Amino acid sequence: MSGPSPGGPGPDALTDPEALTAADHYGVVAAVASAGAQVRAVAEQLAELRTDRPRSVLLVGVDAAAEAGLAAALLPQAPVPLLGCPELPAWAGALDLVLVLAADPDDRPAAQAAAEATRRGATLLVRAAAHGPVADAAGAALVPPRVAVPELAAGPGRTSFVLAAAAAAGLAGPAGFRVADLAAVADALDAEALACGPAAEPFVNPALTLAGAAWERTTVFLGADGVGRAMAERAARSMTLLGGMPSAAAHVERVLAGGQLGARMAAPEDPFADPDLDGPATARPLPVLIPPLRRDDEAADARVQAVRRMLPRAMVLAPDQAGPEPVTAVAGALQMALRVDFAAAYLGIAAGQAPPPDGPDGLGPAGGARQARPAATVEDVMRDNWDDQDRRPWS
Repeated sequence: MSGPSPGGPGPDALTDPEALTAADHYGVVAAVASAGAQVRAVAEQLAELRTDRPRSVLLVGVDAAAEAGLAAALLPQAPVPLLGCPELPAWAGALDLVLVLAADPDDRPAAQAAAEATRRGATLLVRAAAHGPVADAAGAALVPPRVAVPELAAGPGRTSFVLAAAAAAGLAGPAGFRVADLAAVADALDAEALACGPAAEPFVNPALTLAGAAWERTTVFLGADGVGRAMAERAARSMTLLGGMPSAAAHVERVLAGGQLGARMAAPEDPFADPDLDGPATARPLPVLIPPLRRDDEAADARVQAVRRMLPRAMVLAPDQAGPEPVTAVAGALQMALRVDFAAAYLGIAAGQAPPPDGPDGLGPAGGARQARPAATVEDVMRDNWDDQDRRPWS
C-alpha cells in the first residue's frame, strides 16, 4: 500500500478499526450500518398499503433508472413494466403508479413531478423529506424516511420502498415478494452490518478486505445475470460517490468476448517492480465478480466459471445465502450492496472525508442523525435512530 493520503489517515487505517472510527468525522459508517433500520421503517410505513394493479410503475428521480433496473431484476415475474426516468413522461396518467424519489429536501424537479402526477390522477407515492417543496406537492402521498441518513447511505431504504410499493400493487404475484418479507431482509442486513462493521476483526471483515484491495485501483464489478448487472452498476456508483475511488460496471460477457479490459484485468503484476527505478506502476483494474443469486440459471453459472478461469485472482461478491425464493434474492442483493457501501465508506475515510452534500440527516427528520459517532453495534445504531423518529404509520 502507498503512503498516507493528504487529508486522511491513508490505507494503513484499513487494518486499524480504531483509526477508521476516529477519522469518521461525519458518522458515515453509522449511517451505512442503519440499513436494517431503514428497511424496517419502510415495512412499517407501507404495511397496510394496497393499490390496484397499474398499467406501469414509473420511478421518477435522479437515480430512478438504477432503482427501476434493480427492482425489475428482483421481480422478474412482474406483469407490468417498471420504468425509471428523470421526469414524468408525457403519457403517464391515471392508470399508472408513480413513485417519486427525491434526491434532497429541495428537489424542485421531484416536486414538479409529484404535482403533475397528482394533476393527471396517477396513483402516487413520494419518498421525500417531511418539509419542503416536495412534501408540499406530495400532500397525502408523502412517505418521509424515518431514519435520518445521507442519501448516499440510504440505498436500502430506497430499494425497499420501491419493492414494497410494487408488492402492494400486486406486481410480485401470489407467491412472490411481500411487504412482510422485509422483516427477514432487515435481519439479513443486520447480520451483514455486524460482519462488516468496525467492531469486526479486519482479517475476517469482508468490507475491509474489499476496501484494501480497491485502494488506488479502478474496481470493475462484473454481473453475470440481470440482478448482477443491476448490482454491478449500484456497486460502482457507491465506490465512486461514497468511496471516491474510480469504479465501473460491466457484464461478464464483455470480458469473455476479449479485448483490452479483460487483458488488463488478467495481466500479472510484477512483484519485483521498483517505482524509484522503473517509474510509477499502473495498477491493473480490480475485477469483482457477482455470481447469480438464483442458482437455477445454468447459462449464467457457465459464464461465471469461464470468467473465474480467465481471472483467477478476481474477488467474488456473494451473499451468505442464495436461491430462487424472492425474499432470499432480495436479501442477498441488499446484503451485497451493503458490503460495498461499507467498503466505500472505509475508503472515503482513509482517503479523507468530505461532508455529505445533504448533511447528516438526508431526507430524514432534522437532527435525527448521530454525527461523528462510532457504529459499535447494529443494535446501538437501530436504537438511537428509532428513539428519535415519529413512528406513526403512513396513511
